[in-house]
Amino acid sequence: MRRIFIVFFAALLLAPMAANATEGNENGSGLEALPDDVTDTWNAINNGLTNTAVNALAIDPTNPSILYAGTKGGVFKSTDWGENWNAINNGLTNTHVWTLAIDSSNTDIIYAGTNGGVFKSTNGGGGWSAVNNGLTYTDVWALAIDPSNTSILYAGTVGYLYKSTDAGMIWSPSNLTGVDGLAIDPSNTSVLYANTQNSGIHKSTDGGESWFPILKGLTCVLGYTLTMDPTNPNTIYAGNSCAVYKSTDGGESWIAILVTSFGLAVGIDPTDPGIVYAGTWGLGIYKSTDGGKTWIRFNTGLTAAGLLVTALAIDPTNPRLMYAGTYAGVFKSFPAGTLSLYVSNAGTGEGSVTSSPSGIDCGSICAATYDEGTGVTLTATPSTGSIFAGWSGACSGTGDCVVTMDANKLVTATFNEPGQSGVNISVVPESLNFGSVNVGLSREETITITNQTNSTATLSGSVGTLSGPFSVVSGGGAFDLAPGQSVTVTVQFLPATAGEASANLFISHNAANQPNPANVPLSGTGVGSIVSGISVTPTTGNYGNVKVNKNKSVSFKVKNTGKGDLIILYSRIKGPDGSMFTITSGRGGKVLTPGKTMTIKVTFKPSSTGLKSATLEITSNDRVAPIVNVPLSGTGQ
Repeated sequence: MRRIFIVFFAALLLAPMAANATEGNENGSGLEALPDDVTDTWNAINNGLTNTAVNALAIDPTNPSILYAGTKGGVFKSTDWGENWNAINNGLTNTHVWTLAIDSSNTDIIYAGTNGGVFKSTNGGGGWSAVNNGLTYTDVWALAIDPSNTSILYAGTVGYLYKSTDAGMIWSPSNLTGVDGLAIDPSNTSVLYANTQNSGIHKSTDGGESWFPILKGLTCVLGYTLTMDPTNPNTIYAGNSCAVYKSTDGGESWIAILVTSFGLAVGIDPTDPGIVYAGTWGLGIYKSTDGGKTWIRFNTGLTAAGLLVTALAIDPTNPRLMYAGTYAGVFKSFPAGTLSLYVSNAGTGEGSVTSSPSGIDCGSICAATYDEGTGVTLTATPSTGSIFAGWSGACSGTGDCVVTMDANKLVTATFNEPGQSGVNISVVPESLNFGSVNVGLSREETITITNQTNSTATLSGSVGTLSGPFSVVSGGGAFDLAPGQSVTVTVQFLPATAGEASANLFISHNAANQPNPANVPLSGTGVGSIVSGISVTPTTGNYGNVKVNKNKSVSFKVKNTGKGDLIILYSRIKGPDGSMFTITSGRGGKVLTPGKTMTIKVTFKPSSTGLKSATLEITSNDRVAPIVNVPLSGTGQ
């Protein structure tokens, strides 16, 4: 991602539109076309994701309902498998995020690599602080945490590769530079691999103290990512500028298994390492079921900007569910004919949930897949000293939850401690109507929860999560209120499509003799549609007379004239004299919010006399004019 816009277009012109290679062919072999995989599809899950230029994804290894997305506009967090996102940028003084890493021993500890160094959160993204002591280069592209000692971290930057042995407090440089991908052998954490943007892949056997190149079989040394087979650390995949490579001997030799443009992400199914996914910049996602010997396109449901793939993440509890970070936001895969049911627990008490047919059997969070159309009955069993307070999400009430699998479903079971006499809960207002809201815009309303009691008892409970166009943006989660105290909960309505929408916000509590959970109905109507617009000025580029081998530049202003985000995918020069016109800035890969502009600078340098002409082609996500052609002309003298 860091240097893509310098060489992206040449690579697209040289790379096949789809590719396949076998391990018996060291150089790989290209095919003109491969069919999309019709068994799987992708759906955008961008509710609340206000910046859709996603560079990194991370899943909490102990709670896969929690996801983090690193974007050009900061870090976003989801607590419901990506259905809703909230920005978590408090203390993040640089919001251009390249990479994320979660401490496996304490998942509240998260690191973010940005254009302004490394930031650390110790409370699940609730607040960030810079940890840059010793970092002389602060464009941080890659982070890796030693799984056997999470106080040891590595940071790849535009300059040196750095190491910290005290959880990021102090960093020391190595002699390796330009590192964009890191992998640590979990069976021997002294063994590390680094993919660089200037000298190929390197290996260390002494915890990063020294490095040596491992280049046998590499045909391009501009590298981006490394991923290790979770069942065999000698099997490693590398994403480079011209291909995805595979090594089965700990990096001693590499084979190009997928010839494509810019392999930026590789994902491996943790239960079946023969299933491999490759994310590319411009050609989308490829899938292999035989360890990379053969590939199919895996792009159904991806938009144009969704083909610009930067990150892949697989749910550890349900490997059939995966996420793709793209420049059109986050997408989630849904296997056709097979749907996922997720169950989580909430409340002040404890209990478990089981299912018929079998699949769900957990006391915290679990997931199972069922054929489309299957009816699943969920049964909640409270633990001793707790009561079952009710369902939220795809079910409501306190009886068995019956779910028909006509879509992916999320269900929460609330277990509470027995209600305390004298404790009363007040929720005002009792419902929220957001009225009509333009698609792509948002409106916020609040409710107030108050402990109305005459005793000294504490009102305890939690505010449930929401999915779809509704989300809790502040005041959510658990609460403990002394008599007379209140908490304000802010709910946002952000319609993605036109039409009526409704949901229920459930609030579990320990108040006796009152409906538990309390239910706040939500309603709103989305109106209109997201429309982006593009204008380019000037509409032509006339360079006049320019002496041979001299140059002259013209700047073109591209503006988003619509109401939705405009994504400038790329710009290029074409035409009979295209070699004499060069884009010197503003190639693309930029998201313009409504009213914002960017500049594309084109330089004319004639190599011979006479009239020269070419075209500046600008490609965007605009529905009316996805391609804008600007005529260019000049005369060499």
